[in-house]
Amino acid sequence: MATRFTYSRWDGTQRGFDLDADLLFDQLTDELLYHGDVNAALRRMMQDGMRDADGNRFEGLRDLMERLRRERQERLDRTDLGGVYDEISRELDDIV
Repeated sequence: MATRFTYSRWDGTQRGFDLDADLLFDQLTDELLYHGDVNAALRRMMQDGMRDADGNRFEGLRDLMERLRRERQERLDRTDLGGVYDEISRELDDIV
């Protein structure tokens, strides 16, 4: 279901955020050749994500937004109080 994260002070044993500068610039170059505009290339990389040297994918903003939408919908579905409020509303209408 939900992933939990534990945050602590950096002590050197944690695995860092390894992004290879050469790989990053290679991807930026590919995007730049495709779009012809640095701003468009950077924007596309931020929105669509990128891959590191190991082939692991870093999510882009679109992926994060989609994951937030799904999580929100799941929470709304789990805590749907619409039926309870409808029943209370009908009972109040009957009383009045």
